[in-house]
Amino acid sequence: MDKQTIKIENVSSVYSGRDGFCCCGCAGKHTYREATRSEAGKKRGYDVRDEEISDRSVATIIGKMNRNLAAVDFDRSADLATLVVGKRLYVAYFVSAPKA
Repeated sequence: MDKQTIKIENVSSVYSGRDGFCCCGCAGKHTYREATRSEAGKKRGYDVRDEEISDRSVATIIGKMNRNLAAVDFDRSADLATLVVGKRLYVAYFVSAPKA
């Protein structure tokens, strides 16, 4: 699969946490874009709180992933991409395509 630059407008949220642990938030943090707040809340089943929104943090993690694109693993079936740097795991969750 070709690895293309991750565009922030295609990302709903990101996760940054300790590698080797689950991504529930116990070993890291999920951060959402303001533009995807409503859809993200519907997808997870409860509202995204103000403190979970940071376009800047999302951009920082996407920038880190783009700078290390050769090491990014894209999982299109799960609509996400992952990167491990040292003991840190980064995940970009993509905006889901509309279902037909």
